[in-house]
Amino acid sequence: MGMPKHITTIFIITVIFVTLFLAGIFTISSIVPSPVPPSSVTNSTLPPPKLNSTTKNITINAPESPSSFTGAIIVGITRPVTILGQQGFSPQEISIKAGDSITWKNADPQRKRIVLTFQRGREQNQFFSSPALWPKEEWEHTFWEEGEYNYWTTAYGVKGKVIVLPCKNRFCPGKD
Repeated sequence: MGMPKHITTIFIITVIFVTLFLAGIFTISSIVPSPVPPSSVTNSTLPPPKLNSTTKNITINAPESPSSFTGAIIVGITRPVTILGQQGFSPQEISIKAGDSITWKNADPQRKRIVLTFQRGREQNQFFSSPALWPKEEWEHTFWEEGEYNYWTTAYGVKGKVIVLPCKNRFCPGKD
């Protein structure tokens, strides 16, 4: 026996609101507006008093109300690398921090399909490859572990290097 139709509808709506709330898209204040205290007026111009025709407008610059945001936004940086075919990469060597990404774009003038093969440091069994990139296609990879990653194309054998530096702020991946 299933749930009654109206209970199922209420359950689905509740799940949607909880999901939006957790994603930060929906807040309680979007349903119940909070009263605006008179002291929260910012950069308002008051009309001049009617005592004298030479009196000027008065501007009040009240402090901005504090933001209601209390969370942290963790954003990794994405850096571009262009694959130039036989001419190599631009840039050939790139430094990023752990948690950052690189997007490779195949701009090979000979319009070959390119596969990148990576080796972390000089460790023998630490290889990984990109998918095949057709001309004008892009591939993005996020580097989570610090170290040096040498890479090359299977089409030309040209080499590049990614240097992943340690992340030193409190929002680094893997830090509690």
